[in-house]
Parts: sequence; structure tokens; C-alpha cells
Amino acid sequence: MTVSLSGSPSAQIWQGQCAACHGAAGEGNRALGAPALTQLSNDYLVRQLEHFISGVRGAHPDDAAGKRM
Repeated sequence: MTVSLSGSPSAQIWQGQCAACHGAAGEGNRALGAPALTQLSNDYLVRQLEHFISGVRGAHPDDAAGKRM
């Protein structure tokens, strides 16, 4: 799936928070443990973003990956 965020508020969020680890094109970074978002399903990505917004993701002491985000 390819999505263009150019010029949108989402583009600013992507560039400021996501691209540093997941790559400018969502290709991921194995050294950082950041998965290629282009390989994940739409449903999974939406669910994870909802979990970050609600505080479900990143709040648990064992969620080290979530805390990095």
C-alpha cells in the first residue's frame, strides 16, 4: 500500500516522529528494531496508532518498543 502524506499534517508527524526509525519511505531499520511499515496491514497499523493515542501502547513496563516511540 502506498500513501502520500505530502502537505498534510500527518506528513509533519511522520517526518518528526516516525521516519527517523522507520525510514522516509517506511522501509524500516533492522538495526533499530523498527519494522518496515510497508509490510504491515492497514488494520494492524490503524490499531497500533489507536493504541498509542489511547495510551495502551507504550505504557506497560514490558513494552520497550512502545516506549521508544
